[in-house]
Amino acid sequence: MSAYAKLIKFTFLIALLTAVGQMTQTMYVPAIGQMANEFAVTPGSLQAVMACYLIPYGLSQFIYGPISDRLGRKPIILFGLAVYMLGTLAALFAPSYMWFLAGSFIQGLGVGCGGAMARTLGRDRYDGPELHKVNSLISMSIVFSPLLAPLLGGLLAENFGWRSSYLFLALFGMAVIITMMTGFKET
Repeated sequence: MSAYAKLIKFTFLIALLTAVGQMTQTMYVPAIGQMANEFAVTPGSLQAVMACYLIPYGLSQFIYGPISDRLGRKPIILFGLAVYMLGTLAALFAPSYMWFLAGSFIQGLGVGCGGAMARTLGRDRYDGPELHKVNSLISMSIVFSPLLAPLLGGLLAENFGWRSSYLFLALFGMAVIITMMTGFKET
């Protein structure tokens, strides 16, 4: 495999990892009305979902980074994604608003590994112009995925209900776990 093909594959893996977190952040927005009706809360109260997701997402990065320096990047990525899957399944099957918020919290706690690893992995392997190229491609995915997520979330919610967005996130998360297990080499 050429050096350019390796760079593209590596960048694609990082982009997938970051896309999980970015899509989760905005996927549910078009379904806020449906969710509010089902949970018997006001649509405005669903803004708490963003806080329950983003606070642990941000704070967990302070933990994942140093631990990955000791244990390696791959085990931390797989652990974080497994935690994310638990949170996604909790949100998907949430019987109440509070359970849904707890699921969102766990999602953020787990997928924070992607935020921590997005820049770290590039620096592990590349420097100079190649690092700039990798970071540019990752930045594009970080911008693109949260723009795509509400469109996809709206289509799913309109046709199959709001829980279908979380089913999609669970399947996407599982696909990323399998991809990272099989295609990612420790840096």
